[in-house]
Amino acid sequence: MTGAGEPLLQVRDLRVHFGQRRSLFSRSAWSVRAVDGVSLEIRRGETLGLVGESGCGKSTVGRAVAHLLKPSSGTIRFRGEDLGSLDRTRRRSLRRDLQIIFQDPYSSLDPRMRIGAAIREPLTIHGIARGEAARLRVLELLDSVGLPASAVDRYPHEFSGGQRQRIAIARALALEPELIVCDEPISALDVSVQAQIVNLLGELQERRQLTYLFIAHDLAVVRHISHRIAVMYLGRIVETGPSEILCGEPLHPYTKALFGAVPRANPKVERNSDRPVIQGEIPSPLNPPGGCHFHTRCPYARDICRTRDPSLESVGTDRGVACHFWKEIKANPVPNACNRTEAAL
Repeated sequence: MTGAGEPLLQVRDLRVHFGQRRSLFSRSAWSVRAVDGVSLEIRRGETLGLVGESGCGKSTVGRAVAHLLKPSSGTIRFRGEDLGSLDRTRRRSLRRDLQIIFQDPYSSLDPRMRIGAAIREPLTIHGIARGEAARLRVLELLDSVGLPASAVDRYPHEFSGGQRQRIAIARALALEPELIVCDEPISALDVSVQAQIVNLLGELQERRQLTYLFIAHDLAVVRHISHRIAVMYLGRIVETGPSEILCGEPLHPYTKALFGAVPRANPKVERNSDRPVIQGEIPSPLNPPGGCHFHTRCPYARDICRTRDPSLESVGTDRGVACHFWKEIKANPVPNACNRTEAAL
């Protein structure tokens, strides 16, 4: 159940640009607009799914929210506090309540550190527990993610990918955070293991009243775990809305094509389906198109799309879309494609 009142996390006009200025050794300057004006918010106790093709900037948003990247501009407010204006002491204190789970559980764990020490480390750094109290806390965390007490004396390479991700989740939970950024936490795992990790995250959220920013590209998984979904394309949010509504009736042409590209289990339905196909390649973030970034691949594009960037327009309760012709798209809905793996989850 989602919380009411002020959102736990508010992101306003976030921009993260990577670039190089002209110098003695380089005659050219370049800038990659990884995130180009993203605004979103997450309420207490809910999961916001952030989806999009690889390279759209969703992981960069997650790392900026977790304060692992410094934004070029914009504001990130956590519990009403602007993260960019905090001093080092306050930022470190706030970090306890904002954790991140990375995509690759093997590279996110120190291969030379035993599992018990890896989970105990944040407890020691933040002065939460030491000695016997820390040991008991580690055992409790391992149990909460379904791992035996014997895991404390073993190394990461002794575990499977799914088990390593459970360890990473236990480490993220050590400081009892309010918000966890899940940066594609299942994309490196087998499909059978993905369902287990998604279900575990759901159970932990219910038991601990956690809030998630869940970043992924698997639409069926995102629909299963998310209360709301935000769709990104080339550094921008193009559509947001409640999970069931957005999956059932996508309004942006990119969202429509993205959901339509999900394979269906029934081969007869798949052969006879008339689904939108995204034409062309994703433009380079070094030189994004003017106007609407999606106009170079959009079947609805007209002159206005090439010159005028559509803002995220409110189109109903808790829903927004950045498209000049969303009403036309609404009149031609795509079948719900988010059910592909729901039964497995």
